[in-house]
Amino acid sequence: MDQEFYITTVIDYPIGDPHGGGAFEKIGADVQTRYQRMQGQTTRLLLGSDEHPGRVLLRAKDGGFSLQTYVDQRAQQLQMVWRTLEVEHDHYFRTSSSRHQLGCRHYIEELHRAGLFYKRSHESLYCTGCEEFKRPDDLVAGKCEEHESQYLQPVQSSYFFALSRFKKRLLNLYAERAELIYPKSAQDRVRAWLEMGLEDIPVTRGNVPWGVRVPFDENETIWIWFEALLSYITAVGYGTDAQQLERCWPARIQIVGRDILWYHAVLWPAMLMAIGLEPPKRLQVHGLLTWNGEKLSKTLGNGVSPTQLTDQFGIDALRYYLMRVCPFDQDSDFSLSDFRDRCSRDLTDKLELLYLRTVALCLQHPENDIVEPHSLSAYEVFGTIDLANVIAAIRTGIEEFQYQKVLDTIWKKLLDPAIKYLDSTVEPAISKRRLIEMLRVLAILLKPFMPGTSELLYGTFDHMQGFAGVRLEDCLIPGNENVQLRFTQPVANIRPAVLSRGSETHPDHGFER
Repeated sequence: MDQEFYITTVIDYPIGDPHGGGAFEKIGADVQTRYQRMQGQTTRLLLGSDEHPGRVLLRAKDGGFSLQTYVDQRAQQLQMVWRTLEVEHDHYFRTSSSRHQLGCRHYIEELHRAGLFYKRSHESLYCTGCEEFKRPDDLVAGKCEEHESQYLQPVQSSYFFALSRFKKRLLNLYAERAELIYPKSAQDRVRAWLEMGLEDIPVTRGNVPWGVRVPFDENETIWIWFEALLSYITAVGYGTDAQQLERCWPARIQIVGRDILWYHAVLWPAMLMAIGLEPPKRLQVHGLLTWNGEKLSKTLGNGVSPTQLTDQFGIDALRYYLMRVCPFDQDSDFSLSDFRDRCSRDLTDKLELLYLRTVALCLQHPENDIVEPHSLSAYEVFGTIDLANVIAAIRTGIEEFQYQKVLDTIWKKLLDPAIKYLDSTVEPAISKRRLIEMLRVLAILLKPFMPGTSELLYGTFDHMQGFAGVRLEDCLIPGNENVQLRFTQPVANIRPAVLSRGSETHPDHGFER
């Protein structure tokens, strides 16, 4: 049975619009998915909505909606945002679906049969802001530190998951698979947590009107974090489709923020071990975005809207900035002024300049053949640059989520030399041939990061190979051998608006209409 390259992201609360931090995670996952698809993998990228938080009840009531109507509308709005950002998810999974409900109930039954799920009394308070059980020593002046205005609900009894039994197995797992969690600093944090010991944890609450019920105790509802983690496997058939589960699990990559590392690196692998499933192949931990030094949060209501940024600057401008300026495994502060400056400096003044001046050169010398019919060796295209080594570094960088380094390499090793060549060339027939080949290589390398822009750079000319099927290694195969390249779209449509949007000034770079 052929395995799918299954990548998961954290499913979103259907409360408010996604902020820049959510876009950072989803775009990073999309870059990896597009790259793996380019390399021939059958990919599956999971996005979804976590539809049972307590705040959904309040939002639906305040808006005068039924619960199901509210989450239906919010799911449509979330999907529209991800489509706007060109995040190509294969399936949008919702925790209110019957498939998820069946899978969760099946899991609880398996856990109960294994003796790892039991009920007992306890005294705690539940914060609906962070959806967590709180002990007295977790509180500050009797309130949740992050959600001071949230009412803390008393809980007196719950079903517990026997997490304490998995300490040794988890320590052994991370000792044997040092490559499981990236970056290493995240794995060090997990080991420290495990060394301090684990306790059994409550995973249900009573008398909750919205959520997944315990199959043999309908008064109890499964804790939202426990249920949401299960979506990674219920989305691919756990409890409903064994063949699909076999094709997809274990996930090749699970992408999570560092603020929810404990759930994904301690609780989640223990939950999988409890039913005999393997942990994911890789847990990729990303940093957090801040806005003027403050953490972006739906709960705090301080998120910057990615769709507002794309409306002003363009989709690929936002994708480029987040992947170029913000290291995926580190925290970064989002600055609107830096975003604007970076778009102007890197996109308008470099990538767009190369493209438009190449087009202008072709228009100024309109021979039937834009390039000569004989081939130009890929190793000649960028002069003394060893293109094969550059592409090898880019491949490794993408696979290791070092997106910032990859884009830095493309700009410094390839785009900057192309601009230098453009400024120094005096032979139009030779320069056209080389410049078009430079654009072809850049388009292929940028495809995972800037899909719309790269398709324009590539599709302006009638290359022998279709853009949909290109791979990174195609950069080393001359794209113009025995082919007469001609423009494939009207000149009036050549300007790449996705690059120029948001610039205060927009020079023509020698382009004549």
